[in-house]
Amino acid sequence: MRLRGLALLATTLMLVFTAGVTSASASSVEETPTTSISMRGWTPPRNFGGGSGAAPALASYGGRVYAAWKGAGADQRLFFSSTGDGVNWTSQATFGGASSTGPALAVFNRRLYAAWKGAGSDGRLFLSSTDDGRNWSHEVALPGAASSVRPTITAAKGRLHVAWKGAGNDTRLHIASTVDGSSWSAPRTFGGGSSAAPSLVGDHGRLYAAWRGVGADQRLFAARTKNGVDWSEPSAVGGESSTSPGLAMVGNVVHAVWKGPGTDQRLFHSSAVGGLHWAPPEQLGGHSSDSPAFTLASFGFFLAWKGVAGDDRLFYSWAPTSR
Repeated sequence: MRLRGLALLATTLMLVFTAGVTSASASSVEETPTTSISMRGWTPPRNFGGGSGAAPALASYGGRVYAAWKGAGADQRLFFSSTGDGVNWTSQATFGGASSTGPALAVFNRRLYAAWKGAGSDGRLFLSSTDDGRNWSHEVALPGAASSVRPTITAAKGRLHVAWKGAGNDTRLHIASTVDGSSWSAPRTFGGGSSAAPSLVGDHGRLYAAWRGVGADQRLFAARTKNGVDWSEPSAVGGESSTSPGLAMVGNVVHAVWKGPGTDQRLFHSSAVGGLHWAPPEQLGGHSSDSPAFTLASFGFFLAWKGVAGDDRLFYSWAPTSR
């Protein structure tokens, strides 16, 4: 999110994906003028990397977009690849350990970090990092953390934050942070409960979180904090999902993307100034059985997702940001 100049576009149009964006039904959402980036000319969906049975992760690092994912089917190895132009990708390579879910990516202190839960029934959370985009440090376990789903990771307010839902039937949301990548704060609970992974995004002023409800409650919620301890009351994003949302920021605008509820595999988007007042959801192109990933690259917005149920291919599309 290094494109500071994009904040100057804070009065431009709402997000547009493909030639025709269709509105999705939404629960009550307070409509206020939103600031966003006008994006037109999305590329047709293309394949990248190997297949995966779970959601991929994205991060922009060193002028390139990095993607990470677990293998397809019973293959729990972790893979990564990168692109500098949105067309040509490096050959996929393995990193870290193994995971039964997808990993998460974030950039902190000039390093690219990955976080993931262990393989199979191993609920421990692990981290690894790289300073050259190729060679990864030895994985380390996050103290006091365990989850039945993938974690989320982001940098905000000079700290690296990791959040996760509890292990097994523990639907509480937990968060821990570090200033140096090695010494971690004690985990704290935040927000409401969830049956899926939360999502984080932040800047120098605030940390934002979004998540779906517990069990049959597929509503999406969001909250924010200035100090990492005291969180706002959860507010409704306006959509529903059977999986986790993905978050990204442009200036002071928080963007969320998600798949639909239940068997609805369409992808949707909404945005909110300061993460407060969410615009009515809009349908994006592409379909997926899991959470989409979203990031801002040097050449535009970048979206990645796995295929629909039974399709383990990975897809991506990107659109230049208006200037």
